[in-house]
Amino acid sequence: MRQEIPAYIVFHHNLLYSSIPESHYEYIINEVYYPLLELACEGFKVGLEFNGWTLEKIAEISPEFIEDVKKLEREEKVELVASSYTQAIFPLIPYEVNRKNLEFGIDVFEELFGKVPKVFLLNEMVYSIGTVKLLKEFGFESFIFDWVNAVKGNGWKKELKLWEVAENEGLRILWADTYMTQKFQRFVWGDIDREDYIYFLEKRFSMRPFSLPLYVGDAEVFEYIPGSLNFTKGGSDFRRLRNILEVVSDSFPIRFSLPSEILKLKSNPQKISISTSEYPVRTKKQDKYNVTRWAVTGRDSAKMNTQCYRLYEKVKKSGNKELWKNLCFLWGSDFRTNTTDEKYLLFRNLMGYSLLTAERQTASEKIERNRGNTVPFSVRYFHRGRYFVIETSYHRAVLIKNKGLALKELIFKGKSSQPLIGTVEHGYYEDISYGADFFSFHTLIATQKGEQITDLSSKVDVSYAFEDGFFKVRNLEPINLPFVSVFKEYWFSETVKVVYKLYFKDLYPMSIRLGIITLIPESFERETLFYRTHNGGKEEEIFYLEGKEVKLDMPVNYIVTARGCPGATEGSFTFGDRNKEITVLTDKSQLYTVPLLRYEEFEDSFFFRISHTICERDEVANVFYKGYNEVTFELR
Repeated sequence: MRQEIPAYIVFHHNLLYSSIPESHYEYIINEVYYPLLELACEGFKVGLEFNGWTLEKIAEISPEFIEDVKKLEREEKVELVASSYTQAIFPLIPYEVNRKNLEFGIDVFEELFGKVPKVFLLNEMVYSIGTVKLLKEFGFESFIFDWVNAVKGNGWKKELKLWEVAENEGLRILWADTYMTQKFQRFVWGDIDREDYIYFLEKRFSMRPFSLPLYVGDAEVFEYIPGSLNFTKGGSDFRRLRNILEVVSDSFPIRFSLPSEILKLKSNPQKISISTSEYPVRTKKQDKYNVTRWAVTGRDSAKMNTQCYRLYEKVKKSGNKELWKNLCFLWGSDFRTNTTDEKYLLFRNLMGYSLLTAERQTASEKIERNRGNTVPFSVRYFHRGRYFVIETSYHRAVLIKNKGLALKELIFKGKSSQPLIGTVEHGYYEDISYGADFFSFHTLIATQKGEQITDLSSKVDVSYAFEDGFFKVRNLEPINLPFVSVFKEYWFSETVKVVYKLYFKDLYPMSIRLGIITLIPESFERETLFYRTHNGGKEEEIFYLEGKEVKLDMPVNYIVTARGCPGATEGSFTFGDRNKEITVLTDKSQLYTVPLLRYEEFEDSFFFRISHTICERDEVANVFYKGYNEVTFELR
C-alpha cells in the first residue's frame, strides 16, 4: 500500500486581474469565488489568497462573503494566505514602497479578519532575495514559490524529495509547480481528458513526492473568460473541477491539507538558495514569462514605471498616506500586461491626480548650479585621427567619432591604470561567434518590422564646453536615424555621466537598448568577478560570475526579446572584482531602465556586457515612442 501524500490547493484571488472590468466584480464573487468555498464545504481543503485591495472590494460588494470565509477558517476547511495591498512586483520596486504595500495589506487583514496569515504567496510568484528578507521583517514565516523555476541552475534538487518543504532566508517554502497548475487548468478547461491527467499524476507519484501541489494559481480563470463578451461558462468548469478532485481522491493515496499543515510536516527543513547569477530575479512558468514584462514590455510599462518613480520621489517627502496608497495601487502588475482601456485610463487619471497633489504638497527645491566656464580639475583634450581624447585629473576617455561617439576606452585613474570599459575589438576572441566589435555607449534599436537601427555607422563632429562644473562633450549635430534623433553627451567631473537625448518619431519598437557597457577582460580578475544591486529589498544582493553563463539579454523566441533582468530598484548597479568596482547610477524618475546582462567564459578570457533597456518585446507588449526622452548613466 502506497504511503498517503498530503495534497493542497491555493486559489489566488485578484479582482484587479488585467482583463476584468469592474462591472464583472459581482459576477466573479458570486459565480467564481463562492463555488470555491463550496469545494471546501465538500471536504476539499483549500488555501485562499487575497491581496488587500481585492478584500476591500469584496467587503464593499459582498460583506457576507468575508463572514463565510471566517466561518470556514474556524472550521479548518480553508486557510487564508497573505499578500500585500496590491499585487506589485517587489523586485522591480523600491524597498520603501514595498514596505508600505505590506503595511497596507496587513491593515486590511487585521481589520477584516483580526489577524494576519503567516504564509505569503509571492506576487505573480516573482522571487528575489530582498523580497523574502522583507517578508521576514514583517513576521511572515513562509512563502509560496514555483518548484520548477527554483530548481533551475541549482544543485540541491537531488538532495530534496519532490516538493519537500525547504528553507530560504529564514522562511519556509511551500511549493507551487508550473506543470501541476497548467495540467490542472487544461483538464478543467477541457483541453486534455481525464486519462491524460491521471497519467501525468501517476508519473509524479512514481517520484515519491513529499507533498502534492495540485493547483496554486488564479481563481478567476475558472467559470470566467477574461477579456471576452461571452465571459460565462454555465458551470462546466466547476463540474470538471469537482469531478477531477473526486477522481484524484479515489485514485491516489492523498489527503487534502491546508498550507500550514504541509509546512508543519518538516521539523528541520534544508536551507536552500533560489536566486543565481543567471537568474537574480525568478518567476513562475516558462522563460517567456519573465520579469521584463512588468519592467519594460507590457502596455508602456517603462513609461508607467517612470511615472511611479516620479511620484515616489515626491511622496516620500510629503508622507501623505493617501498618496502612498495610490502609489502602491499604481505600481500594481495588472496595469502593465493585458490591461483593458478602462484600467489604463484609471491608471492615467489616478497618476495625474496623485502627481498634481504631491507637487502641491512638496515645496519646490531650488537647484544650485555652477554657471562658470571653469572646472576644479585639470582637463586636456585633443583629436587623434578618428578618436577624440579627453584626459582629466580623474579619467582618460577615448571616443570614436566615426561610430556615433561610442566609447573606445575609459580609465578610472583612482581604480586602475588600464581601461576598465570600452570596446573589445573584432578578432579579440578566438570563438567566431564573438567575431565582432563590441562597443560601449552606443544605441541599438529593433523595430517590430524587423529593422535593426544603430548609431555606430554615424560620423560626427565634436563640440565641447566647460559648463556647470563639468567638461561636456557631445556630437555637434544630432545623429538622425530612422525613427529617432540622438544627442549623446559625456560629462566629466569626479564621475562620468553619459546622457542620451532622444527624439523619437512614431517608433513601434521590439527593443531599445542604450547605456551599453562592455568590460575589457584583461583589466579584471575573472575568478572574483561579480555584480551587485537591489532587487526590491533594503540591502544589495551580490552575484559572483566565475563558472557561470548569463544570457539575460538573449531572446527566448522570435516574440520574446529578453530572458529577465535584475531590478536595480534603488537606481544603482555595481560590477567589478575584488580589487576594483564601478557603480552605474540611473535616475529612474527621468526614464526607467533595467540592466540586461551577458556573461560567458572562454578558455582564458570572458565576455561581460551590461545593456540598459527602455523597451523589450513579449506577447503582452504594446509600446510606442514619440517625442523627447532623456536618460543619464553616471559612472563612479
